[in-house]
Amino acid sequence: MFGLKLRVLGCFFWLFFCAMGARAEPIEILVGGYPFEPFVEGNLGVTPGFIALLNSHQNRYRFKFVPIPAQRRYELLETGKIDAIFFEMRQWGWQNKKAVADVTKPIISGRELFVTLRTRKDAAFLLKEPTEQKMALTLGYHYAFADYNSDQDFLKGQFDTLFAPKQRTAIKYLVSGSADVAMASEIFLHAEYLRDSDLEQQLLLSSNEDQFYELPHLVRQGADITVEALHEILDSLVECECLSSFFASYGLQRLLTYPPE
Repeated sequence: MFGLKLRVLGCFFWLFFCAMGARAEPIEILVGGYPFEPFVEGNLGVTPGFIALLNSHQNRYRFKFVPIPAQRRYELLETGKIDAIFFEMRQWGWQNKKAVADVTKPIISGRELFVTLRTRKDAAFLLKEPTEQKMALTLGYHYAFADYNSDQDFLKGQFDTLFAPKQRTAIKYLVSGSADVAMASEIFLHAEYLRDSDLEQQLLLSSNEDQFYELPHLVRQGADITVEALHEILDSLVECECLSSFFASYGLQRLLTYPPE
């Protein structure tokens, strides 16, 4: 009888702790994001949408989007003001900060391309020597042709450049004739074609990329979530086909690389 009471009492405590666990608050994970089309555009874009997907798919963590200035992302991650940055490359200033963040497997990939207008008679020539032309570039972006140096004064000193606050503006400079060529990521272009179906017919893309993007998530070492935990969530999204459906809604399903083969 005493043994039965112990078992009943044990079951009671097990149910109690399960109930407490079910009511436990999710662990908050702060995801920093700076203007970077199509990932962050104000409070919209792929990154906030992806955060909503993560929150709807599990309840252990509550991911929260935090707008940040691009130039402060290193400091904010290092000091623990944010826990992660989604869709970020190591080459974008993180080479000397390997002790700060761990990196997931790449989520999505694509090329950075020079573009010009199809209607220009010298279009082929412009794309053959793009850095010799007047280029519309996005302010703060890292380009391989400039050894990833994003300093505005350096770029102006080396190239004939026109700076835009975002890629969409750089394309507008191209269309208006203010620039001969523009630089845009394949990821941005695919998303933009979904928004503006006429744009694809206006642009001629270079055959060679300036750089190849493989965009993983960066997770601060010591954060309340690990790369392994993020991989588990991503794997479950693959199993239910939610990951491919999500990126398809942005016109990016062909550029999805997770899980790597």
